[in-house]
Parts: sequence; C-alpha cells; structure tokens
Amino acid sequence: MTIPPVERVILISIDTLRADFLGCYNPERDTSPHLDQFASHSVVFTEVLSHASSTATSHKSILYSLYPSVHKTSKDTVPVEHLVSPLQALQAAGFVTAGIVGGGQLRAEFGFAKGFDEYIELPPLLRGNQLQAFEEESFKWLAEHRQDKFFLFLHNYEPHCPYDAPDEYSSKRAGWYQGEVDPGQCGAQYYNKLQMGKDDFQFVRDLYAAEVEYLDDALGRLFGELKRLGLYDSSLILFTSDHGESLGERGYVGHNRLYHVQLRVPLIVKLPDTPPSRIDTPLESIDLMPTIFASVGVEPPYRFQGKSLLPLMLGQPPQDTDRFRIATHSNLVSIHRGHWHLVYSPDGHRTELYDFRADPEEVDDLSADNEPIVRELQDYYHRMEQDSRELADQFELRDGGAPVLDEKAREELRALGYIQ
Repeated sequence: MTIPPVERVILISIDTLRADFLGCYNPERDTSPHLDQFASHSVVFTEVLSHASSTATSHKSILYSLYPSVHKTSKDTVPVEHLVSPLQALQAAGFVTAGIVGGGQLRAEFGFAKGFDEYIELPPLLRGNQLQAFEEESFKWLAEHRQDKFFLFLHNYEPHCPYDAPDEYSSKRAGWYQGEVDPGQCGAQYYNKLQMGKDDFQFVRDLYAAEVEYLDDALGRLFGELKRLGLYDSSLILFTSDHGESLGERGYVGHNRLYHVQLRVPLIVKLPDTPPSRIDTPLESIDLMPTIFASVGVEPPYRFQGKSLLPLMLGQPPQDTDRFRIATHSNLVSIHRGHWHLVYSPDGHRTELYDFRADPEEVDDLSADNEPIVRELQDYYHRMEQDSRELADQFELRDGGAPVLDEKAREELRALGYIQ
C-alpha cells in the first residue's frame, strides 16, 4: 500500500506530558477525552522513548532526527550548524514553515528558529497560562495558511510545573488536600527539598492530572478548528511530548534525570486514509522527522538517525523489535534494549542497570550481576558515536557554546524551574 504525498503537516509537542496520564494509554485515566477521541482515528505507538528529559535537547533530536551527542544542543550549549536543516529542506520543497512555541528552552536563542518562515514565541508561563495565546496564534495561522503546503510546529508548556491549572480543574481533582505543598512552585529545587509523604505526592499527581485535563480541553478546541477549516482529515498530524515527569517515583518530582518514567512519551499519528491501530514496537523520538519526510515525499538533507514509521503505519511487520534506544543528559547516557535499561557515565563513575518492566521505579540496580549486558549496551553507544562523527562535525561548539540570554529569557527559565 502506498499513499500520495501529504501537503500539510502539524507536529504538536506538549511539554512534560506523561503517556500514562492519558486515557488512550491508561484506561484508568479520565483526563483526556478529546485526545482519546483523536487517538481512536489514529495510530497509537505505545513504546516510544525520548532522547533527553529536558526540553532543548529532546526537541532538537525530534526536529533533526539526531542523537544528542551528535547535535550537541542543551540548555547550556547551542552549536553553530554547518548543514541544511530539515526545516530548510522543507522550505526548499515549497512548504511554508512556522513554529508557535512556549519559549523557555525553545526560544530562538537556543537555535530553534532556523528554517522557520515564522517563529512565534508565546507569552511565558509566569504571566499566566499559555493556552489562550496558544489557541489564538494557532487558529489565526491555520486560517491564513489553510490553502498552502505547510509544516506547522505547535508547542505548549502547560503541563510543566508549576502545576497550577485553573481552579475549576485543580479543585475538582486536588481540592481534598490540606497539606503545605505549594502548587505555585516549580522544579526539583523546591519539591525535592521538602519532606514529602504519601498524601503530598498524591496531591502533586492530582495537580498534574488537572493540568492534563485543562490541556485536553484546549486540544479539543484545536481539533475542532482543524475540522472547521477542512484540515483535520487531509493533514498529517503528529502528537507527542519531549519527555515525561517523575511524580513521586524514587521519591522525586520533576525531570532532568534519565529514568524510564521521564523518558517514555506518547506518540499518536493521524495519516490521511490510514486506518487506526496500536503499535507496540520499541521506537524513538528521532523517528518523527523521517516519517514526515517519507509522508511528504521529500528527500532528507542528510542521513537521519531515526527510521520512518510509515511502513509500520501501512501494515508492514516490524523490522527491529529489540532496538537499542539512546538518551543523554549532562554527562550521563541512557540505553534501553528489551527489558534492560542502562544509565552510566562514560568516565566510569556511575553504572546502573535496571529491569524496568519488572522494576518500574528502577530502584534495584542489577549492574554488578550482569556485566556482559552492561558491556553490550555501552559498546553499542560507542559504535553509534563512531559512526556519527561526520554528522557530529556539522555542529560546532564555539567558546563553549553557551546561549546568549537576556533577562526576559532568564525570567522564563526561572519560572520553569531550569535556573535559580
């Protein structure tokens, strides 16, 4: 089965969204009826991992189909690029390209505006929720460009801390709480300095669930607008997140670590004239851009490290059911394969191995009794780096590569808990 090239692509990335807080991934959840309805028309991928538990690094991997050690982007590093980016390749193929994003680590200062005809940064979270501006800007852009060939990237921070959805959502789910945790605070530097008990962690999870429900109502309005404009059925729509969130697992709240709960993400793809299905094959976020290029019929500008999901979506059997999946953060590397998950530092100071299916919170380190598995996973990562040197040379960190941020950018990052 083949499909004609798609002319409109909408990539939706919702920051810090856990798959298991969505009904289409966890039937015990009632937080996402609109997204669940979208999923019922789409292909739901159940085993997808991101490449970092932080926004800049993960989104660069999504938009470039490259592992973090290759593209070198993080909250502390912005490389000079010497290649044609995927967005520039889409521009050259006649697509109008636009990004409507929540700022923070996706600000233009982090290198994300390259290849976009328009790059619109929404008001930061610290001035109230972003969803109203998200709707206004996206609805306006879609109305203006519905006749064009386009690639539209939509991003919002709303489920990210602080977990402070409007009262109609938060009081419904978390109004029972009588403790001292402040929902207006954000980040590990707040939550993980508290002595939190069972009720405190449940309060945080309920606040997060309220955020997801609040977001879902906005997504329902977005899907309704796409239908009104005649774009819902004819567009390739991809829905995902950059990373998950710890909400009490291992006694931790937040992200910026490499445990499974922070790396698993939802991925729901609606391709015109393709029947809905669920696919359990292990996949990675770097697979999104190859899927987009295959769907629009454009040649990639370089060798993507991900794989197109189009064959799976069209019913072909999976080719790699035991895939190595890589993430990095700071000086740590994460490698998943099968039920094993290795977290280690290449300098040898840290090695942890978990059976994340038998031990979902990853508290039992099995590395000492499974040295051959540790070496196998490490060797794969080192081979990947060797094979990617030519690509990695296209990203140059000059003078350390630190982003140049004004006070407005720093204010946004403080509000999101990324800097003090």
